[in-house]
Amino acid sequence: GKIIKIIKPSSDRIDAPCKYFYDCGACQMQHIKYEAQLRYKTNIVKDTISKIGRISPDVVSDIIKSDSVFGYRNKMQYPVKKIRIHDPKTKINFKSEIKMGYYKKGSHDLVDIYECLILHPFLNKIAKVVRKELNKFIVSVYEEDNKKGLLRHILARVGVNTKESLLSFIINGNEFHGSKKIVSSVIKELSATEKEFRLCGVFININTRHTNVILGEKTRNIWGVNSICENLSGLKFSISPGSFFQINPYQTVKLYNNVLELAELSGNETVMDAYCGTGSISLWVSNFVKEVYGIEENESAISDAKKNAKLNNIKNVFFKCGTVEKLLKMYKEAGLKFDLIILDPPRSGCSPEVLETVKQMCPNKIIYISCDPATLARDLKILG
Repeated sequence: GKIIKIIKPSSDRIDAPCKYFYDCGACQMQHIKYEAQLRYKTNIVKDTISKIGRISPDVVSDIIKSDSVFGYRNKMQYPVKKIRIHDPKTKINFKSEIKMGYYKKGSHDLVDIYECLILHPFLNKIAKVVRKELNKFIVSVYEEDNKKGLLRHILARVGVNTKESLLSFIINGNEFHGSKKIVSSVIKELSATEKEFRLCGVFININTRHTNVILGEKTRNIWGVNSICENLSGLKFSISPGSFFQINPYQTVKLYNNVLELAELSGNETVMDAYCGTGSISLWVSNFVKEVYGIEENESAISDAKKNAKLNNIKNVFFKCGTVEKLLKMYKEAGLKFDLIILDPPRSGCSPEVLETVKQMCPNKIIYISCDPATLARDLKILG
């Protein structure tokens, strides 16, 4: 449904703090008080597991709230467009200007954003400087309609606790001519205006596919380091441009500590971390168990996971690349017993094959981390 008119506003309704909120398709609930957001989100989970999973909603606990409602996001992904500026006097489009931001809901119409409230402040600073420098040079920008043009997206990542950051230009081609001058200007401007956080590496990512997938398969370093570190509760994590890493570092610590609390570990357990990504959960629990097996089909993620284990001098974690379906079945047939299986699948959830193998392996405990209540409810019904 669409709101036509608000006759009497809810007591939970507020004016959204972000001026782009009503156009931008990124945030969904800024017009709701934060405490009320927690109630609404809890009810969404309760309704979903009740209707889809046929599970009593009484099992749902209260949400662990965030201490940082704004400025927490450690990753920025902005599409780029070139827009003709109209002169109202001459009625002529007389100048092209590069814009960047997020799309309107349900479209690819760009909302030009100068400051996103949920982004870490240094990412906003990077975006402003990059925008300024790009508009100084003649830069070809990708157009979805005719599939022509070069620059598609700007991606930046920051280690909130280490104060290190990376910047990537995603292009529709093999070369970004003029990038050296642009990068040099960006580095100079950031160095002059920011003393605490620093840009450590710059990349070109090549994506010539005409799809909505943002990153291409080839990434090339053009300045600085190949990766940065983030430090969470004493653990170091290597982050490269394409690495998966939780976007809210503050809630990540709470999430992983909650995994430890639910696991009730004695120190003698053998743990399976399925869909382990860059190995963050595997490493988090490693100090409290006998050994951990992390499995993931993304080769780059497994490479980062092994690097993270070395960074932290952790030797009881074993990472293997391959599909979860194939590797789980392999471990089962080899007779390896797991006391705890941690599932952290993508939004689509686990395949029926994975769920069936998990049931056959009969672990003492399963911890399922989900980013979609609907697929979680579906899978819990199967695991039942």
